[in-house]
Amino acid sequence: MTPQELCERVRDARDEFTAVWQDLSEAHITQRPGPQPDRSVLDLVAHVAWWEKYAMGRVATLLRGGADMQTPDFDAVNAQVFEQHRDIPFGVVLDEYNTALIHIEEQIGVLSKEQLNAVGRYPTRAQSLLNIYLGNTINHYADHQADLEMFVASLA
Repeated sequence: MTPQELCERVRDARDEFTAVWQDLSEAHITQRPGPQPDRSVLDLVAHVAWWEKYAMGRVATLLRGGADMQTPDFDAVNAQVFEQHRDIPFGVVLDEYNTALIHIEEQIGVLSKEQLNAVGRYPTRAQSLLNIYLGNTINHYADHQADLEMFVASLA
């Protein structure tokens, strides 16, 4: 996959993810319980943006020749991310979410096709930079989309 193709796929998947909740009122976006028993739509948006930023940090570290960051316990990290973001205002979370996409596209845009796809070139458990991006963007949106869709349907 070329960097341009990845950017397009990320943008399309993110647009689809965002379309599920973007027309909700702020009250519905911040409602707890929401798509998950203890998480609002806004909590999920903050969570997704955090993991996108984390992926960019991993890629930047690998490109500098560093070792891949290890996440020992996803549940613990997700709980910590929730606690850090639970009281952040709606507009701030949305700005972080929108800014994350800009930075992802900028970072991907400077990579060569070889850098993006090379298996084993970088010391990462993901095998390639492409897999890091896919796991923290397109695949991650899909992980949460069904919960969001069910929540939005329940509001009708």
